[in-house]
Amino acid sequence: MILTPGEGTGQAPLSPQTASAIPTAMPGFEFDMAFPPADVVAGVERLLDKLGYSWQRRESGESSVFTAKRADAPTVELEVGPLPLDRQSYVSFFPRTLLVARSDEAGEREIAALRQAVIMAFLRVTG
Repeated sequence: MILTPGEGTGQAPLSPQTASAIPTAMPGFEFDMAFPPADVVAGVERLLDKLGYSWQRRESGESSVFTAKRADAPTVELEVGPLPLDRQSYVSFFPRTLLVARSDEAGEREIAALRQAVIMAFLRVTG
């Protein structure tokens, strides 16, 4: 999946004029996760350690933003925060989390590998 800047952030869609002015799309993915944000933050920390990334975490409003780098891979940013209310399509009785991964350096292959690792890490939690 390719995210354009602003997409997947809860912001209004880009106008055709603005979208056409963006030179390239940014590889990335996003997941609406059925876990509380704190659990996803802890899971992302464990996953990045397991995959051999060096990472830093900073808080940005209600979100945690990870900047992760591995010697053999480009820098990736993962943002974990509450799923915005305008993105919820039904009433939820438990907290939901939006995980967004993006990189202006990584290619589709690196992003796909990270996406698969996130899927497997969180499937194991529930399985």
